[in-house]
Amino acid sequence: MRARTNLALLFAMACCLAAANGADWLSVRGDAQRTGWQPDERHLTPKTVKSMRLLWKKQLGADAVSPPMLLGPIVTHRGIKELVFVESTTGRVSAVDADLGRVFWSRDLAVKPAPKGCPAVAPVSPAMLSSVAAAVSPVSSNDDDDEFSDGSRPLRVVTADGSVHALRASTGEDVAPPGKFSGQGPSMFAGFGEMLFAGWGERAPAGCDDPRPRLEAIRADGLGAAPVMRPESGVLFGIAAGIHGALYASIDGPKAVVGLVLASETLKRKDTLSLRVDVSKELRLKRGRFPESQFLDSTILVFPWQRGEMAASVSSGGQLILWRRGDGDAANSTSAIFDGLSSHDPANERWSALGGLATWAEASGERWLCLITTDGDSRRLLAFRVLETNGKPDLKLAWRSETFMSIGAPVVGAGVVYFMANGGKGPALTALDAKTGALLLSTSEGLEASEISEGVALANGHLCFTSAEGTLYCFGLPLEI
Repeated sequence: MRARTNLALLFAMACCLAAANGADWLSVRGDAQRTGWQPDERHLTPKTVKSMRLLWKKQLGADAVSPPMLLGPIVTHRGIKELVFVESTTGRVSAVDADLGRVFWSRDLAVKPAPKGCPAVAPVSPAMLSSVAAAVSPVSSNDDDDEFSDGSRPLRVVTADGSVHALRASTGEDVAPPGKFSGQGPSMFAGFGEMLFAGWGERAPAGCDDPRPRLEAIRADGLGAAPVMRPESGVLFGIAAGIHGALYASIDGPKAVVGLVLASETLKRKDTLSLRVDVSKELRLKRGRFPESQFLDSTILVFPWQRGEMAASVSSGGQLILWRRGDGDAANSTSAIFDGLSSHDPANERWSALGGLATWAEASGERWLCLITTDGDSRRLLAFRVLETNGKPDLKLAWRSETFMSIGAPVVGAGVVYFMANGGKGPALTALDAKTGALLLSTSEGLEASEISEGVALANGHLCFTSAEGTLYCFGLPLEI
């Protein structure tokens, strides 16, 4: 009897510790604001990251798999687990034990075949509904951990035919009937509050359901009509949740960039930012007309700023745009465009923004922003301090990385910036000091894939990402026994 009592006490203590210390990565960019920031990371720091190694890799099939989602320690029928979730193009959802690299459960969801002649759809990352996310405070709060500790909050998965499934995170069982977006395979997926959102970026071929770029919203409980927002012109570049419950959408046209603030439940327009963008032919040719598809989830983000919030977005012409809105009042909004001007670049080098936006805050409250830029064939990461000059958003360049052939969207945690890069010798996981840009780690250990997902997930000392060949990788600090 005493042994059983002690075991129960130990289990209860473990549950409390998990709830107190767990961190989550709830969507492809960590949160609904698309910040790419993990404020609750404690294990991987500038001092320890040099010891990071490949913990395991798991082949999950021949099909491509989505960027991963990480759920902090939850109570399951096999004890307390941290799980990594991915979805394949065929609708297989896998939950992998983050510590052991073993499939904890898997589920094959029925997927209706796409109409003949329609392009293949890359799987989007599973997600969980979030409320006020990591972007809000530079100080860790762990407000949501108790809700996640028993694995009861549904895991939301969108299949290639637009069906939305609500699965129990600990078992993969259905917890509600599937919902449905109107079209095949959205390129963007997010959820916050009580709403789920899907976006279709560029125009699809005729005959592939609704071919037009659009944004759709459905209630997580399946009730009510599904509103749709279609850009008057241009394409949908990205979506991000506002701090105060609205939804931001970035629309990019041939001559103008439009930022929209929408009511999350109706998609009705609350505010509009319209900026005419004149881009030199030389710069547009360097940049390319539209960003690579891997950057769709990292071309817009939102973070708190003074008494309001700031949205940062990247245009197809290569500009970085900051839009400050005060207390939700459109009359107080201001904006600024940055397109590689030398006044913000002491090295006097002109750059063009690609995407890969990420933001974080120091304990002092100082706000940082980084993004991927190009000056032709090479790419580099630039990091800025976010300022306000004469009432307008401003940037001060803090550091620049070395150049690479390719860079994936970065994520940030505990003073370290992580991204996948290729300097010409294949993919490497790269870590830089977030304050100085100094190289802390570059490793190709165990990386055999030709294409590595840009969707890096970070939580509880685990850094996970996938390959186009269906492999899930997990890096971290080796367990000392």
